Amino acid sequence: MAISTRTLLELCQEVARNIGVLVQGTASDSSGTTSLISATYPFKTNLTNASTKEYENVELYDTESGTNLSPNPIGVTTYAPSTGVFSFSETASSGGGAGSTDTFDIYTKGVSLALIAEAVNKALRERYYTGMFPLTLVVDGDAETSGTGDWSSSNVTLTKITAHEGSSKNVLKGTQALKVATTSPNGYTESPYITCRPGDNYYLEAAVSAWTSGGVADLIAYDKDNSAAIANETWTGQGGGKIRFTFQIPSSCYRLSVRIGNVGNSVTSYWDNIILYRSGSQDMVLPDWVDSPNQIRDVLCSTKSDRHDTDSYSTCPWYDIVEDEGNANNKYRVVFKSAISTPTWLLATRKYGELSAYTDTTAAPRRWIETAATVELLKILLTRGSSQNIDSWGRMINPWRRELARLDTQLMPKPIYHQRLPA
Repeated sequence: MAISTRTLLELCQEVARNIGVLVQGTASDSSGTTSLISATYPFKTNLTNASTKEYENVELYDTESGTNLSPNPIGVTTYAPSTGVFSFSETASSGGGAGSTDTFDIYTKGVSLALIAEAVNKALRERYYTGMFPLTLVVDGDAETSGTGDWSSSNVTLTKITAHEGSSKNVLKGTQALKVATTSPNGYTESPYITCRPGDNYYLEAAVSAWTSGGVADLIAYDKDNSAAIANETWTGQGGGKIRFTFQIPSSCYRLSVRIGNVGNSVTSYWDNIILYRSGSQDMVLPDWVDSPNQIRDVLCSTKSDRHDTDSYSTCPWYDIVEDEGNANNKYRVVFKSAISTPTWLLATRKYGELSAYTDTTAAPRRWIETAATVELLKILLTRGSSQNIDSWGRMINPWRRELARLDTQLMPKPIYHQRLPA
């Protein structure tokens, strides 16, 4: 079943509708890089006494796919109601302005699209969801971080997906998976490196699914110091499965990374839950999104199944969450009584990820985030907005706050309180 998602732009549009600052239209013509013409209601009117002020000093955002309008959004300085012409406050780039049939949004009353996006992201980072996340040394190994900035790529197009594609289930635990489409043979994407010691043994596994017929997916443990693969395993069958293997760090290797990719050209594979740990270790750092031990509901051990959807889990027999005083990036670590011998998972609450591009998506419940963002935007506007709109925004905020309180009570995971266990 596909996961329901919304883009940052869709959330911004709904928040703008909530407070009455969004007007949408379609262009009927364009005069290059200086103006846009719309003959659609409510923009154009031939009334002789029509106001020219209605859409002056507002922000126009061209929403048409593949638009050449740059900058986008762009300011509107004048509006001619008799012709429906919007004149821009600056000249769009030489690549061309908005064209005829382009859809566009207009944000009024001094409220910018960037300000609304700021409110959406504040709403996201103050709300949590409950999920299962692998304990792994691979940064973004669970693919839950927004965007692909933690990965570097060579000869692949790398994206995150939030819904299943094709006939296989390629979003597993969580809300996202990595989609790797090679543009040349042996293309790959690579994780940030971790420090390691020669002679140490590691375990690596990853769930992989649904790629091009005849393609070969490749999981590689890579020696960054000597620019060589330490070990790798491939997957050749279509459908979902799991690649896993153990390996030893070679001499003169002190930096280890993980590469995922495809052997052939024009091959697409999907990856999730990339788990790397040092064999024999009795502790693991918790990811940097863990701000409090109370986010951890349980620590689970899983089987080493070759399938990606039939693992069984049980609570680890003894563990404790402790502060990680010596680590500047991670606040906590989990300590075990015996050495790690199987993939380990967190059952935890986690903040929804912030969104950067207007095309970025979130699986956060739509009504919850739109309501929270509306409250956050109104709070901002009551301190920063134009004086003529303060009264109307003040009247709006309390009903939205009441609705948000109801949704927070219904949807926010209830806190639990972690207590130190006896040694």
